[in-house]
Amino acid sequence: MLTDKQLFLFDIDGTLCLGDTWIDGARELLALLKAQGKHYLFLTNNSTKSQLDYVEKFQKMGLTVDKEEILTASMATGILLRDLYPNRKFYALGTRSFEEEMRSYGVELTTDPAEAEGLLAAYDAELTYGKLVDACHILQRAELPFIATNPDLVCPDEVGFVPDCGSICQMLENATGRKPRYVGKPSSFMVKYALQKQKMHKSQAVFVGDRMYTDILCGVKAGVDTIAVLTGEVQEKDLPQYEYQPIYVYPSVKEVYKDLTRGLPGDVANLYKRAVG
Repeated sequence: MLTDKQLFLFDIDGTLCLGDTWIDGARELLALLKAQGKHYLFLTNNSTKSQLDYVEKFQKMGLTVDKEEILTASMATGILLRDLYPNRKFYALGTRSFEEEMRSYGVELTTDPAEAEGLLAAYDAELTYGKLVDACHILQRAELPFIATNPDLVCPDEVGFVPDCGSICQMLENATGRKPRYVGKPSSFMVKYALQKQKMHKSQAVFVGDRMYTDILCGVKAGVDTIAVLTGEVQEKDLPQYEYQPIYVYPSVKEVYKDLTRGLPGDVANLYKRAVG
């Protein structure tokens, strides 16, 4: 049962918030979990922000979060590059924040495609045609690794959707025939890391997300139960096309909150609403 879960793993964009705006019920749900002594972590494929960026983002949105409660695809990528490709120079498509985070893991970056020993792709709000040309030239050297943070095709904002890392990589694949190794969701790395970090068994955890091919598939690969919410990319009509399915489907996290408070005395349930009022 959902009420038995002790660790809630949340995607952020499209699940808990859109841009800097909370999705209705998100803060109440987080307050409820905290008050019940349950644990939650945020797992995001957004490579534009570091852990500290998210701490600051949530602080501005009225929620105090510890850096250790945030696991990012950038973090996972930094660990992989540090462990598998030490002392190798990578050309990066990504934001300045992303580049700084890679350097914090000891990853050496270069802006010279001629000296690059691999290509690293992430969401890049400063992407130019010149960068794409450099990337194509690097990928034509078949022996060089092509690593990408996440396969998300789009990411949500307050208006709709904009291209994410997966769309950039598809463009490069169309031009060069090279496919990247994706590190973030749906790879099970972050979920397994979270379980180890919290000393939890997979049966005690549930993953909550809005994308089938990243969030839900990530949970399936890691062997944890999953909740699909319909406030982001996936819609109910899309579900039958996937071979794998979420255990639960909710219109939003507000309904998850309602289910978890069902059976509680009314005055107790209202405490969690007042906690974020």
